[in-house]
Amino acid sequence: MRLRSMVLVLCLILLTSGCSSGSAGLALGTTNTESPRSVPISVPVLALSAMDSGTEAVLWDVWGSSPTDVFAVGEGGVFHYDGTGWSRMQTGPVIFLAGVWGDSATDVFAVGGALTQGGLYSGAIIHYDGSSWSEVVCPDVHVLDCVWGSSATDVFAAGDSGTILHFDGASWSDMDSGTGNVLWDLWGDSSDDVFAVGGTGTILHYDGLLWSRMPSGTSGSLRSIWGDSGADIFAVGALGSILHYDGRSWKAEATPTENVLWGVWGSSPTDVFAAGYLSTILHFNGEIWMEQDTVTSHNFTGIWGSPGSGVFFVGSGGTILYYR
Repeated sequence: MRLRSMVLVLCLILLTSGCSSGSAGLALGTTNTESPRSVPISVPVLALSAMDSGTEAVLWDVWGSSPTDVFAVGEGGVFHYDGTGWSRMQTGPVIFLAGVWGDSATDVFAVGGALTQGGLYSGAIIHYDGSSWSEVVCPDVHVLDCVWGSSATDVFAAGDSGTILHFDGASWSDMDSGTGNVLWDLWGDSSDDVFAVGGTGTILHYDGLLWSRMPSGTSGSLRSIWGDSGADIFAVGALGSILHYDGRSWKAEATPTENVLWGVWGSSPTDVFAAGYLSTILHFNGEIWMEQDTVTSHNFTGIWGSPGSGVFFVGSGGTILYYR
């Protein structure tokens, strides 16, 4: 079950202090380290402001249509920021939510898992129309961990056991991913250029017709993916691993941390953030990744920002930090 696996992963991480096992921290395998960017020594201080989320539960993901319309999701449901403060939204019986994405302020999807009458966890999808959340029929029993779309009629969700679903604007349907590995995150440059990352170094690519596996050069779990274009993409995960795709192949980047990285997001090719375990935040300026000094002890699990306006970091203990 998804919830049990979350607890197990966190316990393993705590016990091993960064040298973890399981989907959140598998040891890296062979990687292509051709011409890695150098790792700096200096550690700048990142000016972060703590925000009151109204919960102490883990927040797994964050997305917004603007800096004053932001949604954070987790084991406590959905929380909304209106520019002045965070408040919990009514969502119904969904137990936990792991991913959120929208095409607009009135068209937002959140995915996760719900407890069935038989005591098992099943995939769950809810939709926000600008006024309320409603449950959507989910065609797969597996828990969902992420959601992303290129438009309101082209939305993908993925999760446990290699599950990938597609929404065409009318209904959700199953897709053949070709893998049984958990898929933690999705990102795409267009409707026919979509990527999924997950356990044991899994990277999948969708060309508009089929999903196919890409060589990643790692056996470590990849937790998050973001790109500025189809030829400039970052994937992050176990032991601080950072992979970069240039449109031809994936290569390992030099990284200043061994902590698990759970999220990556950028506003441009020269302004990219990665964050993860033990309050780790890294910043990429187009040349090198630099570790940022933070004042919290919580784990970060999600990042989203509005270019030119600020960046939201969410994580354990209901943590929400804002950088501007």
